[in-house]
Amino acid sequence: QPVVGASVLVKGTNLGTITDVDGNFTLSSVPSSAKTLQISYIGMQTQEVTIKPTVKVILKSDSQMVDEVVVVAYGSAKKSSLTGSVDIVKADQLTKVPVNSVDQALQGKAAGVTITSSSGSPGSLGNVRIRGVGTINNNDPLYVVDGLPQGDIGWLNARDIESIEVLKDASAQAIYGARAANGVILVSTKRGASGESYRSNIEFDMNIGFQDVVKTYDMLDAEGFMEYKNRAYAASGKALIDDFATSEKREQILTFLGKNGGRSGTDWWKESTRKPKEAISQNYNLAFSGGMKKLRYRASFGYMDQQGILKGSDYERLSGRLNVDSEVTKWLNLSANVNVTYESRRNLDENNSYTATVFSTLAADPITPVYRDNLVDIPDFLQNRIMGGYEPTNPWSRYTGVIYSNKPNTVGQVDRSALNQWHGIATKSNISGEVKLLPFLTFKSSIALDLVRNQSDSFRPSYYLDGDEYSTYAGASRSVANKDYWVFDNYLTYNQKFDKHAVTAMVGTSAEKERYEEIYAYKEGQVNNNPNQQIINAGTMNPAASGYYATSTLNSYFGRVFYSFYNR
Repeated sequence: QPVVGASVLVKGTNLGTITDVDGNFTLSSVPSSAKTLQISYIGMQTQEVTIKPTVKVILKSDSQMVDEVVVVAYGSAKKSSLTGSVDIVKADQLTKVPVNSVDQALQGKAAGVTITSSSGSPGSLGNVRIRGVGTINNNDPLYVVDGLPQGDIGWLNARDIESIEVLKDASAQAIYGARAANGVILVSTKRGASGESYRSNIEFDMNIGFQDVVKTYDMLDAEGFMEYKNRAYAASGKALIDDFATSEKREQILTFLGKNGGRSGTDWWKESTRKPKEAISQNYNLAFSGGMKKLRYRASFGYMDQQGILKGSDYERLSGRLNVDSEVTKWLNLSANVNVTYESRRNLDENNSYTATVFSTLAADPITPVYRDNLVDIPDFLQNRIMGGYEPTNPWSRYTGVIYSNKPNTVGQVDRSALNQWHGIATKSNISGEVKLLPFLTFKSSIALDLVRNQSDSFRPSYYLDGDEYSTYAGASRSVANKDYWVFDNYLTYNQKFDKHAVTAMVGTSAEKERYEEIYAYKEGQVNNNPNQQIINAGTMNPAASGYYATSTLNSYFGRVFYSFYNR
């Protein structure tokens, strides 16, 4: 059959053409030094032929595409034999652009998968939705990383991923039961390559980026804000705000601002955010891999640091992974992997319309100065409103309470938020063995362990800015959360061909248990806000403690049969 639109290229040059409706092509002015033609077509193997006056080319189907093996639940299968909807994202697709998280790497790579941001905090994961929203409750998919079920994969280094399989419909995901109601994302990590002789590879990559907000709102300056307020009060039939009622008072305010930074007033967004060269995101990855005929390994190390656009927000991740595979005998294969991840994060107030940092930067009035410890020539009618409650010896008292908007001073807010930090360490490991009982029958057993230790440290200084923004006593708290989770899988796989028929069957069982524990302690009344007082032990009043633990178990039995006739 003629191949229409096949690409014909003189190797080593830009000279080329495409085949017509009859599969014919003509090339003229071919350089005498040219020796080879390259012919390529989607779904066909690329052919190279020697240049002659007349060339006849027969293209063959690219069986690699048809016979591509994909990871499915508790095993693998040829993509051509699957009846369910499965999308595959390979490593080269994930690493084409520098990303900080797996969800960013997956964005736009699989049909029916949408990822939306629900938080602007560094290191936060987006909402992953497979084929839309299915319930008013939790719509997150189930993640399975090298056989270990997970609630999220924010801890995973995208550079360690070999492939991602997205199971989108019932026939593909049903084996995981109710947990797969929103789809399943199977993640396979990279492993070492085997060979007849020992070989090793070293990989290193890094990227450094700078973050900035491309579009910002055009906000009113101090003079425009006073004009807006007067118009709003007049339109509603109310008396004008006394501070803005006369041109003399308005000029006093503008003169005061001119002596303390500028007549335009405070740009809260500019004051609360880092400059582009300060909001740095950096990523470093190093990997060693190698193997012999019966042993292969891959060890990787990654470091990521992301400074948020807003001051007081950042995220840091340090990860290490080791994957080892060994063919012990002809009938026994062993595999093991371990991943250790340390994470640290400082977040800001978000997702509410009263005290959220970003919202407040847009709603706070431009008349209020950021700081009050170095102001000069304050108008008499603003003296008490600005300086009321000011403590010269308390650095957390230097911020000005917002005068004409019921919003927090966002510079003070982000500085206080920077005192609160979450950090945790997680160890996720898996060991498995595969026994070939018969040429057509294998037994696989694996046990996976997930140990997570998280800690949140918080300190609230004592200060007074105004009636809406104050803390009478300093207070320190600590929250500790531990999770111990294990999964034990055992299953048999039968794979046999009979002439034109092919049957693959699997039956197995899985047992898992999770124990979660959380402990919280708090105390307030620290003598001052000094760093050495920012601990629970320094508190003198109102001690509080709480905690709980929960245990859940799951025992599953499952099976699956694939049957094909003539590869259909």
